[in-house]
Amino acid sequence: MVQPFLTAPSLDVAASISIVAFAVAIPILAALILVNREGTFHGRPAPSILVTLGESLGQGAAFVGIVAAFWHMTWIAGVAVLVSAFVALGIHSAGWTRLNLNLKQLSWGKGTELDAQQGPPTG
Repeated sequence: MVQPFLTAPSLDVAASISIVAFAVAIPILAALILVNREGTFHGRPAPSILVTLGESLGQGAAFVGIVAAFWHMTWIAGVAVLVSAFVALGIHSAGWTRLNLNLKQLSWGKGTELDAQQGPPTG
């Protein structure tokens, strides 16, 4: 997938967008890997607005780069990646919501040991 970008004498708009998006995404995502490793080492995540913004920017730029790369090959592939990404987002959202609701019901609703340790839910 990279070879056509490297050997092309000039790039169209989609290819240029893809390259710039990956140029933004790769360093940010690499820094986030390091931050996550430090958080794992210390046993807690890094609570920072900059980290949260970096996650959004890095993931968004990577997504734009992928869609633009497929669009460069053929616009139908770009649209297919875009549509399937939104479907995947819905699937992930539904799964995440169901999982967290089930965990909340299990941990707070049955008088488990976890209830005694953490107290009643707030919010």
